[in-house]
Amino acid sequence: MRQTIEATIDEQGNVRLLQPIQLSKPRRAYVTILADEQDIPETALLSEAVLAGDWDRPEEDAAWSHLHPAPVHLDWGQVRSVVEAAASELNWNVEISIDTAENLIVVSVPENQDDLMVETEFDFYALIMKQLSQDVFKTINFFFVSDSD
Repeated sequence: MRQTIEATIDEQGNVRLLQPIQLSKPRRAYVTILADEQDIPETALLSEAVLAGDWDRPEEDAAWSHLHPAPVHLDWGQVRSVVEAAASELNWNVEISIDTAENLIVVSVPENQDDLMVETEFDFYALIMKQLSQDVFKTINFFFVSDSD
């Protein structure tokens, strides 16, 4: 499962985690370099406050409400069944885990099935979309993890 850990990076690129972490084996990681507050132009910071005062009003929310989609209720039991059926139909031998708080489905793919998964990934999505509405499908985030990672 994905984890976000706060860290600092020095000028030489050395990463120092700000909290301890225990892993069962070495794992890949993505590092995102965040802007230092000193790097943000003062005019942008000043503009943010002015715009927030103008935009963060009930009248603005009402005026733009037609652009906010209605919340979609996810039946995670149904979603799991549909995803597992799609994986089975494509002969994927995968482990599926769901993080409902993040609307995230993690598909763990054995190393020997990487090629099959790549060749049939669009078929996987198509099979799922046949069973779920487009609104439901669009709210789900898929994350594929290979044992070879």
